[in-house]
Amino acid sequence: MNFKLYSDSTYTFTIHEQSPNYEKTEKFDGFCRLTNDTIYFTPFQFKPVNSQKAVLKNNFIEFVEAKFPLKLKIRKPIMPSVSDSLASKSYALFMYDSKHYNYFPQSVKPYDLTQQELAEVDRQLRNYFERNKAKLEKPIDSYCKQVTAVLNVSQEKEVYIACHCKGRDTNKDFEYEMMIHFRDGGSCHLGVKVNLTKHTYSEVFVNGDA
Repeated sequence: MNFKLYSDSTYTFTIHEQSPNYEKTEKFDGFCRLTNDTIYFTPFQFKPVNSQKAVLKNNFIEFVEAKFPLKLKIRKPIMPSVSDSLASKSYALFMYDSKHYNYFPQSVKPYDLTQQELAEVDRQLRNYFERNKAKLEKPIDSYCKQVTAVLNVSQEKEVYIACHCKGRDTNKDFEYEMMIHFRDGGSCHLGVKVNLTKHTYSEVFVNGDA
């Protein structure tokens, strides 16, 4: 997939699919405007995912209220880089959308973490790993972490962290889409919730062995 944004407020988006007996290329174009960290698609929505806007953060373009989650990596920086942040070191951030995820009740609202808050998430997760190292077997840096945050009805900041053992497929895909949790694989797949307001964590699950 290739998204290009031009100075005349137009864009092109190209999708190329290829398999041993099939090849297809689709190209979409339209108009948009960039305001601060948000791309607004107007007068027509971004057709591939039926989205009216996308947010630029952590060197990704993430489409909002889309028919399916879509993140695109920014190859040529539009905004200042955060390459030295935790978000680029085995953490991937995702905007919470209750249409696609069920980690929290329907009453929550998406929340955008600051780097300081992500550092607190990292501290709480490291505490969890330290206190459960006999059960988890692997150290925290052996995992890719996927993070999504919300405000609950009490206006508390809650975070869900999906942890997956690093590997060829995990390293390739973890930045782009929230991965499903497998029914086996032992502690290679686990979920933890952190309440940033209360500075506490709770275990959601650790997968059983195959």
